[in-house]
Amino acid sequence: SNWQAQELRQRRLEIILRTIKNSPILLVVQESGVLKKGKTTDYLKRQYLVDWDRKDNGIVVLIAYGIVNQVAFPLTFEVFKPEDQLILGDCFKTKAELAVQMV
Repeated sequence: SNWQAQELRQRRLEIILRTIKNSPILLVVQESGVLKKGKTTDYLKRQYLVDWDRKDNGIVVLIAYGIVNQVAFPLTFEVFKPEDQLILGDCFKTKAELAVQMV
């Protein structure tokens, strides 16, 4: 395709900021686990999946939401990359480090 994900994220955030104007934002960072089968998906590992309250094969994602006037909207997300699943060029960050980076 002829679009870039980062450019699309930036445009979406600009629209959100224009819409909420100067309203205060409550920022929430949530951990979510996605069950996955197989072995070919990047960052797939047997790890604790908070949504399922168990260890299983899956991917962990941190999602940042903004809440304004009781309306929640997604801002950004980051895939947690387990240290033993890193791909060339990746650097390991804990979930806490990813959350701080997102804030």
